[in-house]
Amino acid sequence: MSKITPFTLNAPSAPASSAASGLVRTAAANPGAKSGDQPDANARMRAIEARLSILETALVEHALVLRDRIGTRLDRLEQKFRYEADGLRRALENESTDRKTNIIQLAQSVTAAVDRVEANQQQSTVQHSIDDLVSALAATRSHLDVLTRAVTGSTDGLAS
Repeated sequence: MSKITPFTLNAPSAPASSAASGLVRTAAANPGAKSGDQPDANARMRAIEARLSILETALVEHALVLRDRIGTRLDRLEQKFRYEADGLRRALENESTDRKTNIIQLAQSVTAAVDRVEANQQQSTVQHSIDDLVSALAATRSHLDVLTRAVTGSTDGLAS
């Protein structure tokens, strides 16, 4: 039930606007009315003014409640966006760190393989050097596969 329901129970068939217009019509149609009718009209006007005042207060209160609810919802949305943004930021930092680590390991592996090849060229046959290069290439391929999985895994997470 609304806050103005008790006042509308007095005149259930006529809305407030028709009651006010009825007062105006009565006063206009009967300009020579007795002074005894004047207090009745004043009482009706005060009742209408009281109803309007209550209606204005209810509208203001309702507007304040709506404003507060909207503000609360906006605050919750902002908190959710910040939380998700922090999660994405952490994931990107972790991915960047992992990628740097894998690149460093790959560079060290290639450098070690080249050093072994150079050392072996002086001491052993060409076949031994080729075997070392094949193993270095296999290690490089495995490192590249690890990097590919890291990058595609993180980009899949960002796309969803």
